[in-house]
Amino acid sequence: MAKKIVVIIRKPPHGTLYPAEGLRAAVAVSTSEATVVTLGDGVYTFLKETDKTLYQRHLDFLKDAEIPIIIDKESLEERGLKSENLIEQVTVKEREEVLKILAEADVTLTF
Repeated sequence: MAKKIVVIIRKPPHGTLYPAEGLRAAVAVSTSEATVVTLGDGVYTFLKETDKTLYQRHLDFLKDAEIPIIIDKESLEERGLKSENLIEQVTVKEREEVLKILAEADVTLTF
């Protein structure tokens, strides 16, 4: 039985490699039941205008593999952003739903 693995992206994409490495990890565990969850400054990783050079190929793979990318709505709103600012590949969910996904995970990897 495949384990539920959640990759949590918490750091911004500018000045750090954490989001790129987190997405690379999600690709690596994609044979399991993987989900990417974004909290805090990690929401900047999925803005339409963000330079995705370091991780675009990972995003493409996750899309093709139908690995969900969940954005915490509260984190988005705290930064004055809206779902319209995000790439199409992501789904915005309420904090309670995000916490449920995290609680049901067998493994969490935080970046």
